[in-house]
Amino acid sequence: MLDLDLDLLKLHAEWRRLLLAYSESVATESVADGELAELLARGYRSRLQHVAGIPSEQMVRIHGKLIAHGYLQVEIANRTGGMLYQLTGLGRQACLRLSEDAEQGTLQLASA
Repeated sequence: MLDLDLDLLKLHAEWRRLLLAYSESVATESVADGELAELLARGYRSRLQHVAGIPSEQMVRIHGKLIAHGYLQVEIANRTGGMLYQLTGLGRQACLRLSEDAEQGTLQLASA
């Protein structure tokens, strides 16, 4: 992971919040559809609609930014499953680094 990638997240608190929310998200969905169940088992999650500190009208834009920068990947399950999201390798690395920085006190995740 390049420091530039991490710097980009440090500049955008709302991006960090959403990315970290996906890293903490746990699959609690029970589905009968086999394709959807397989995607959930592989770590995909339904789109997060609400994250503390992020206005709901910004959620779509932030999802797009995280996908465009390679932190999240999206999968369209089927007509009823909707869009599912998963951290990419870069996204997982970023979450680990952000968590380490927060533990060391070099990054305040709650800052705007």
